[in-house]
Amino acid sequence: MAARYLLASVAPRIEVGAVYGGALELIGLDLEPPTLCSGRPATLTLYWRVLKEPDTRWEVFVHLDGPGVPRIHGDHWPAQGAYPTSAWRRGEVVRDPVVLTIPADVQASSLEAWVGLFSGAERMGVSRPGPLGRDGEDRALAARLPVSCE
Repeated sequence: MAARYLLASVAPRIEVGAVYGGALELIGLDLEPPTLCSGRPATLTLYWRVLKEPDTRWEVFVHLDGPGVPRIHGDHWPAQGAYPTSAWRRGEVVRDPVVLTIPADVQASSLEAWVGLFSGAERMGVSRPGPLGRDGEDRALAARLPVSCE
């Protein structure tokens, strides 16, 4: 079952390049549909490259943040729970889809997608942020996603 989440290569629409703990690189992501729409689900697919085999079973979090918008959480086990990080092998590229629904009352024109990994209360540190940077909460800013229902 894990094989359906492994890719030989990937060319994501949005490149990120953030590295966590010197072990996992968030290569990039795709959004389908290509814009978020309040009240409708969207699939955010993260693409991870294994640089060093993790010995911990990490969960992934996605935080969608925007001015005046309560944080939208996308905490999940990678690869829809079918392939835990503790089984990942060096050199693999892992496809990690998560479905997010923006509340119907959100009026923002875009939301920031912050991504990280955690195990219990521990977060994996961001050892190299992507071009959009990181914050002091072990999160890398992966993308600014448009919100439009047109």
